[in-house]
Amino acid sequence: ANGILSVEAATYDALAVTERIVTVPDSIDAVGDINFNEIAFEVADGFMFSLYFAIGNRAFDSHVEGSVAASDVNRDGVPLTVEDFVLLTDVVIGTASPEDRPTPSPNVATFTWDTVTGVVDVATPDTLGAVWLVLDGYVTPTLLADGMQMHATGDGDTSRIFIYSLDGHTIKSGDLVSILRYPRGIFSIETATYDGRAVTTAL
Repeated sequence: ANGILSVEAATYDALAVTERIVTVPDSIDAVGDINFNEIAFEVADGFMFSLYFAIGNRAFDSHVEGSVAASDVNRDGVPLTVEDFVLLTDVVIGTASPEDRPTPSPNVATFTWDTVTGVVDVATPDTLGAVWLVLDGYVTPTLLADGMQMHATGDGDTSRIFIYSLDGHTIKSGDLVSILRYPRGIFSIETATYDGRAVTTAL
């Protein structure tokens, strides 16, 4: 069974899910209402969205289709991206508008995994808002990025680590996470700038 290794900052029970509706939003006004309570861009929307990167669609309870549609915050036609998440949290804390359409960063974020120490670090000229790693194998991670929060899950075959903030903290070049139980490899790494721009990654 899937097990959450660590979920910092809040609990699922704290989410403000007041209605359980299975439907697809038919209006762009639903964007940002991840928890489907008819109030968009709340902290609870950000937290529920953050859980997606650790446990997938189970984070959305009985309103999966609606939450997926509402997650396309930058309205580029691609839901459930890291840049959507960061833009949503920026709107929540007041540093962005729901009408913003951030363009991709021209820069590359280069990630390095030290197989001796287990540390994953990043080198980038950008300031990042979140990082999502999907690893081959079950790992035990320790968060190293100052001021950030982390969700981490593993099911024996795949581990997911999401490093994020709901209150405006950011990631600069340096150590991200230490992996005490080494994975067989890294499937993917996705990231976005602090203002919700997509970033090309290299490993």
